[in-house]
Amino acid sequence: MALLFVTKYAGYYYDPEHWRRELTRMIPGLDFRIWPEVGNPKDILLAVADHAPPGLLPTLSNLRCVLYPGYGPDAVVRAPDLPAHVPLARLEDPGVARQMTEYVVLYVLHHHRRARAYETQAASGRWALVAGETPTDDTTVGFLGLGRLGATFADALGYFGFRRLAWTRTPKSMGGVECVHGAAALLPMLARADIVVASLPSTPATRDLLQARTLAAFKPGAYLINVGRGDLIVEADLLAALDSGRLAGATLDVHRPSPLPPDNPLWRHPKVIVSPHSSGAKMTDALPEVAAVYRKVVAGGLVPNLIDRAQGY
Repeated sequence: MALLFVTKYAGYYYDPEHWRRELTRMIPGLDFRIWPEVGNPKDILLAVADHAPPGLLPTLSNLRCVLYPGYGPDAVVRAPDLPAHVPLARLEDPGVARQMTEYVVLYVLHHHRRARAYETQAASGRWALVAGETPTDDTTVGFLGLGRLGATFADALGYFGFRRLAWTRTPKSMGGVECVHGAAALLPMLARADIVVASLPSTPATRDLLQARTLAAFKPGAYLINVGRGDLIVEADLLAALDSGRLAGATLDVHRPSPLPPDNPLWRHPKVIVSPHSSGAKMTDALPEVAAVYRKVVAGGLVPNLIDRAQGY
């Protein structure tokens, strides 16, 4: 019986040798393998995988579960050779949720307090108040998505007194947050938000959601923060909305493609902050959950946080 760790982010998000040391300490005798060194594929009961290398998963004939180490499992869900009978589950690391919340709060406040304008003034030695800042209780932060991450962001920003408005595909509720849902509610929601925080997964229903028509519905001067998936946005339409002044700016931690090519215009746009998918870059608290899932798989038990393949999350 073995666990296979499959990652294309070794040295960035994950240190496979650290995972090996910690998990073999938690589970004495664990046969921990790091792709592409699979060994005998019949030994693999659990694959922890951030992507699905073509042809790999069908060879794991005794595979009982694929565990995706993060919040956006589309890289595995879309794999054409993912065996239909193998459960796919999400590994939710509370440390990553905290990191992403720090990131969202940072850039909401960065825009709200006009930090970029003050940085520009400071570079030229200019001492002046920047116009346009409003109290938090007169500023609406809109959330595209109110899953575990979106709800955590909304909860954190509630401390500062922001008005909070969330749009979801299906009905949801959260104390202190005005919740709307369904296709008909999207454009009116965007028209009310001063800052929009997107944390949606990549699904057929969300890809290209923010394109010319929806971006035109944004409140004039609104700001966009995307920590969901890069394919939520049509880049050319976003650039047009920024250049026209419809949007005051954007902070983008996810991109299409990723990594963002050096010649991409987003890097140099004066209204855009680009970060390299760094909002939740370190899995810090996940290893005990990996160990727990492995024990459940060995015992034939049910695995938590199963992903609905049809929905994509």
